[in-house]
Amino acid sequence: MKFIIPIFIIFICFACNSPSNSQTSTDVSFTNSEVNVEENEQEIKTERTKLKNEPIKIGTDKVLFKSFGTEPFWSLEVRKSGILFSNSGIDSTLFAYKEPIAATARPVEYFMTYFLEDQDGKSAQLVVKKGEECPCSDGMSDKDYSYHAFFLYDNQMFEGCGEKSVTSKE
Repeated sequence: MKFIIPIFIIFICFACNSPSNSQTSTDVSFTNSEVNVEENEQEIKTERTKLKNEPIKIGTDKVLFKSFGTEPFWSLEVRKSGILFSNSGIDSTLFAYKEPIAATARPVEYFMTYFLEDQDGKSAQLVVKKGEECPCSDGMSDKDYSYHAFFLYDNQMFEGCGEKSVTSKE
């Protein structure tokens, strides 16, 4: 009996110190998911780097739509080859062209929305509404324009006028 109690105590000590199979597999799966997240983050960074290295190029094709505003001065040209936004004539940003989305039950010429993304992944939105009863005035000239334009980009909203273009730059 003297030997049974010490052996029983030693057995309990070893049983408490040994890791269970369920704990080991949980630790391994947690480590695997950490590795997968790191791999996904690395893939996203690689894709963004590729986009930055391959700049969007705007061609000399026909300007489909022009919009602009004052205070601050800004302009935006929509072409099939790309969309060029200029803020105060200093900063320019290129966006890949995407077809506009029309408002429900309206023709695309009446209300257009362009959902855009720049090369850094920042989103932008151009919303254009035809001013049938109330044309748009730029506030600087006596000319009235067919469209009201709103451009949301980089936590700023630019308001102005717009027009469809019939000329092409070549």
